[in-house]
Amino acid sequence: MTIYVNFFIHSEDFISVESQHATQRAAELFARHGLKADFYLTGLVAERMMTDAPETIDTLRRTRMPISYHADIHAPFPTLPRRVRDLSWDEAVEETVLQETHHLDPLTGELTEDRPNQMALLTEIFGRPPLVTIGAVAGQGAQAIRYAQHQLGVPMASTNGSMLSLPLVWHNGMLRGLPSPNSYFYLIERFVRPDRGKPMRVDQSADQVVAILDRQVEQIPRGEDSILSVGVHDFTFALTDGWIGCYIDRETHQRRNPSLLWASPPLPAFEQERIWRVYESVVAYCAQHPDIEIITAEDVLGWVEPLPETQTLSGSEVLAVAEGVLERWAGPGYPPAHVKVGGRELSLADCFQALVHALASYRRQGSLPETVVIRELVGPTDTPVTLAIKQGEFQPRWLLDGERVADLAVAVETKMSDRIPGVVDLTGGERPVPSLLAFGQPPSQTEGLMNPAEFLYTAAQVVQSLGRTGEPGRALVTGANLLPQPAVPRRTEGRWPPFSAPQEDYSAQEWLADLQTWTVKTALFRR
Repeated sequence: MTIYVNFFIHSEDFISVESQHATQRAAELFARHGLKADFYLTGLVAERMMTDAPETIDTLRRTRMPISYHADIHAPFPTLPRRVRDLSWDEAVEETVLQETHHLDPLTGELTEDRPNQMALLTEIFGRPPLVTIGAVAGQGAQAIRYAQHQLGVPMASTNGSMLSLPLVWHNGMLRGLPSPNSYFYLIERFVRPDRGKPMRVDQSADQVVAILDRQVEQIPRGEDSILSVGVHDFTFALTDGWIGCYIDRETHQRRNPSLLWASPPLPAFEQERIWRVYESVVAYCAQHPDIEIITAEDVLGWVEPLPETQTLSGSEVLAVAEGVLERWAGPGYPPAHVKVGGRELSLADCFQALVHALASYRRQGSLPETVVIRELVGPTDTPVTLAIKQGEFQPRWLLDGERVADLAVAVETKMSDRIPGVVDLTGGERPVPSLLAFGQPPSQTEGLMNPAEFLYTAAQVVQSLGRTGEPGRALVTGANLLPQPAVPRRTEGRWPPFSAPQEDYSAQEWLADLQTWTVKTALFRR
């Protein structure tokens, strides 16, 4: 069974030209072996390369190395996640587009229109948007950032900020992997430079590191596809502590020098060459190993069927959606993460659309439609009611006439644009959504309002009744959590999976930003 190895180089030091030269040397190394690696650059790094190391840009272009984006965490303080933390979805998307298309001053953090930077600069230099974006994967605004970056052309998001992994899912319109125990291996940092930032000593030799890698490879199960990601930072080859050149937190560095960017001293030449010998040996080992295939993000993107902008569901498939939603509804109030219909998976946003369109058509024509067309939409991004419920807190509340549910479907259909509406108003009015989130809102603030999960469950009952008896019947309206039942713990071996349950220190609003775009579904492989 093939073991896939992904080499990635994080080029994130935007201060030291030595790091830019290390990036160039790495590209040349892979080109000599006829291989490619993923190079993750920031806009500030690309700007520095253009002025002080243009030969590095030329080498990356000539060797056609895949270019990705080290995104929003290696930038002046406040970083993009902090900038958008307290913004609404639309405001966060707008701020992200602004920062990704305007020049960013590394000293002040101010944005100007005089020239592009960040993602727009990488797109201009290399002729297409970056393949993968890396950055904050949790917290308020994180998914709005990803959504905006996808709108700017980025097709893939890293799993946890540093790697490719399997299995592959679509989330927020972007391809991404789920955490895997065989998917992460920061080679140089873990075994060659254990005391980075302190006085250096010669540690592991090339043979020792290759032996460690060989043991790692032998431990990977051969019965399933695995991606072993082998990472390194540009500054690791050249500097004593390159992290100084990656983050400019003015609150921290104000005491040192408020107006000067500075970097750590370079490593001695003999130490730099030792590290390069180790790295070259690892590349050669993987290139020659009979079970290893070296891949890039470009290869992974080519494995899967593109995400269709629209899908047509038959009437029988719409009924299967209703059956699947009701059958897979987990516990008191939790929807499924997705529903399988035939040979494909439909996200919650897909299911919501299918049921709403079917019921709206029933209201207009008196029968369920033969087909419905659904689009790629995100889930509720507005402040919803009943963001999360505690087990047993809400019991079934009332029965709602199926004809009334169909009327509501018509109203909801008119509100769907690029997203699922945040609330459904049972009165048919346009009342403002309560500004407070979640857990203990007084009934007076939420009376007559349903969240989309509650309406999804209710609509599924009515469609099911129409399919079985030809009559809409009545539906049981019950308290429902907007979020799918979590299948994994918040942390797995220190990693942050993208879909998980909230903890006490993880606010309801952050949980919404992390999970509730309702777009999760497994990617379909071409091969």
